[in-house]
Amino acid sequence: MSTLINQLTTNLQLDNEVILLLLFLPFIVTIISIGRYLIGIKTIGIYAPIIMTLMFFTIGYNPQTEKIDILSALVVGFSFLLVIIFSTIFSYRIIKKWVLHYFAKLAIVITIEISLLFLILILLAQLGKTDFINVNVYLIVLIATLSERILNLFAFNKQEQAVVILISETMLLSSITFLIMCVPPIQHILLKFPYIVLINLPLNYFFGKFTGLRLSEYYRFREILKK
Repeated sequence: MSTLINQLTTNLQLDNEVILLLLFLPFIVTIISIGRYLIGIKTIGIYAPIIMTLMFFTIGYNPQTEKIDILSALVVGFSFLLVIIFSTIFSYRIIKKWVLHYFAKLAIVITIEISLLFLILILLAQLGKTDFINVNVYLIVLIATLSERILNLFAFNKQEQAVVILISETMLLSSITFLIMCVPPIQHILLKFPYIVLINLPLNYFFGKFTGLRLSEYYRFREILKK
């Protein structure tokens, strides 16, 4: 751990979890950028995959051992996401014919989602599944706000199938970035050399100018490329 990180943990009493999240955030955005422009993975903007990645990390991180339970993070994280996704789609099917303003529709959707999440938490409490309940309440609120991104897709006349595909790609890229965050050598390097985050500047400058075919397009147009 570098002297700078030691000062932050000592003087400001910041946890390693907070420091890792701050250091990883530029890399998360860079990976999302690479996934979109080089590989061709589409996401629901940039806010949604960031929230999903941080959600996985926060759920799986154990501050006492400073280790990450990858399986628990993915299982609990995907469970919350599926509740949000399906409740949003279900709610939209009900209210899409109602003549309401957008914010009113959004409020109805979020109310239904929070009610479902609340019922799930109550059920887990009754079953004694305390491990699943130890989730930051602010994180649940952030997850619930993802419904606005999903509802925006419907507002722009996206079909349900297209929305599901886009959400799936977002969850896939978020899982990849989370797994990268879980690699201990990468965490060690970031804590020892925090200035390495500056490498994101030339990386994004390079990929920001990339104009070639994405890897997914090479597969998509493989028959044309053969000719």
